[in-house]
Amino acid sequence: VRSSAASDVYKRQHYSTLVKKMKLKWLFFAWAILAAFPAAAAPSAGLRFIKSDGVIRCGTDLSNNAYSHKNDEGQWEGIDPTLCSIFAMAIFGNPGNYEMVNIPPEQADSALATRKVDVMLGNSYSTASSELSGHALPAATIYHDRLVFLAKTEEQPKSMEDFANQNVCITVRSPDLQNFEQYVRTYDLKFHQLRFANFASAKASFLLNRCKLLVGYETVLADMKKGFANRKDIVMLPEEMDVRPVYALVAKDNGDLQAIIKWIVNALIMAEEYDINSKNVVIMTGDNNLSLRNLLGSNPDIWKKLDLQPDWLKKAVKLYGNYGEIYDKNLGQKSPLKLQRNRSRLIKDGGMLKSQAFL
Repeated sequence: VRSSAASDVYKRQHYSTLVKKMKLKWLFFAWAILAAFPAAAAPSAGLRFIKSDGVIRCGTDLSNNAYSHKNDEGQWEGIDPTLCSIFAMAIFGNPGNYEMVNIPPEQADSALATRKVDVMLGNSYSTASSELSGHALPAATIYHDRLVFLAKTEEQPKSMEDFANQNVCITVRSPDLQNFEQYVRTYDLKFHQLRFANFASAKASFLLNRCKLLVGYETVLADMKKGFANRKDIVMLPEEMDVRPVYALVAKDNGDLQAIIKWIVNALIMAEEYDINSKNVVIMTGDNNLSLRNLLGSNPDIWKKLDLQPDWLKKAVKLYGNYGEIYDKNLGQKSPLKLQRNRSRLIKDGGMLKSQAFL
């Protein structure tokens, strides 16, 4: 009998041990599943960190003056600080609650991932590979830029054949190099490539006469060229290798901020479409157009849901103008760069920009 009782005790202890082991295995399995999907479980940060900091931080490339620079009074000027100031006005009601942070284009992804900046501007672009493997997503198209040539030549060239077998300075940044090489293949051109890790090195080599052609985006090359206004041998060629949208980028895990930036930029474009400008915005009400009433804050619900100031657009347009006025002052004919709007015009004017209804 004693032997049978001991056997029963042993069986109960063994069963209890097995149950505990199974529980531990299931707990470990559940923990592993949760650990594998932290981003899916975490809520979007929205404006929480921005509002706790009291400023919105915008990244841009300060190695040239095309996007952002300080004037003689120490005030920021350029397309990027203008947009960042508008973001601040929409979020805080104060156009001064922003900071510009120097971020080279190749560091944009890590700067957003580590919250060094909240929005990346400058010469920001996106590809399928960068969106799939990186930490950044495009929130809005802020303008379109062209990949072109800056050339050194004593005579006005008749065609690109005039530069046959000459050195071309170019960065290895994707997709710039691929677009250049596709252009060369399409027109069966013969060049010698001098490749550089960044534009600063390519520019230096061009100025040191190591190459006759420099490949870059029109905003940057136009800013560079105006520094040599008296040199007739440095010219911008009309050939176009690529046109790409320049984006405002945000962190991939902040979907709320992505929506916020998208609708702020969309509002500026819509203001131009409806001819709301710096001269008439104070008297605009939207009348019976529901989209405009939402836009101008007469119906404040959507802006409040986005956690933004309902009257920000009226204040921003009065101070900076609509999208067209902003472009013209910072990149276009009223700016030192004197760029044509081209694809950055509204669709109704032959460009590629179109707003979405704000409903």
